[in-house]
Amino acid sequence: MKFLLMMTICLFELNAALAQHLPPTAQLKNIRFAGPGCNPQSTSVTMTSDLSVLSVLYDKFSVEIGGNIPSKPRSAMKNCIILLDVEVPAGWQLRFDTVEYRGFINLPDNRTTATQLIAMEESGALGNIYQEHNITGPIVDSFSNFYSREQNNGKPVTSGTDRFGDRPFRHNQPFKCSSKPQIAYFRLRSKIILQSQNPSLSLAQFAIDSTDTTLKFHMDWTRCQ
Repeated sequence: MKFLLMMTICLFELNAALAQHLPPTAQLKNIRFAGPGCNPQSTSVTMTSDLSVLSVLYDKFSVEIGGNIPSKPRSAMKNCIILLDVEVPAGWQLRFDTVEYRGFINLPDNRTTATQLIAMEESGALGNIYQEHNITGPIVDSFSNFYSREQNNGKPVTSGTDRFGDRPFRHNQPFKCSSKPQIAYFRLRSKIILQSQNPSLSLAQFAIDSTDTTLKFHMDWTRCQ
């Protein structure tokens, strides 16, 4: 009984500590989609009930060239732009400090390349998250990438895992403070490109996510000082 009581007290204190770092409420509003890589039927955006994670589910965000595809194109591009408004409560700041996603890549030879970009921008400026890869084959792999922005002696430090090598992970300042509720305007850009100089290319593929995985942005809420 004492052990159960101690566990209950510890869980209560942990939940109370977590609550201090999360606002009482926040909402996603006015979500818009643009680009051949996403539409309201194949893409969804949700926020967890504890306001800690923004998830984007892509159903058809992939490109293919070569192989048995009609006309055997040697280049293809697909992009997706998601505009979303986040209602930020009075006295709170918001930024996205972590991103994680999965995908699949198949580049048959060293004459085939891929480019992949993910960016979360605030009000059109270079934003909290910006990541771009340029990849040369041969490579066949299901990959998982994760980046996190942490503090080390008061300075931002990037950590994580990247299937395609360590790359700069750029951040901006959190959304400005206000004594009144305000709307933060964000733009999520995703892009994948395949190109090949091989006229007899076998099938090349690049996909970000699938129907059972998501692109996740972790939300960093901070009380205004």
